[in-house]
Amino acid sequence: MLTIVGTLDTTDIRRVSDQLASHGAEQVVIDGAAHMINLDRPAEFMAALRGFLAKV
Repeated sequence: MLTIVGTLDTTDIRRVSDQLASHGAEQVVIDGAAHMINLDRPAEFMAALRGFLAKV
């Protein structure tokens, strides 16, 4: 499982991401991104997604 969260995301979303990561999910935190990470930082989002998919 992969969770991608932005540093500007809401605290609730970041908390859920942290909880998933504490149970084994891979977590990627993208600096300067809010909730629409794929629109805020598309290159970083795609790099995280491709990196994760390459492992599974």
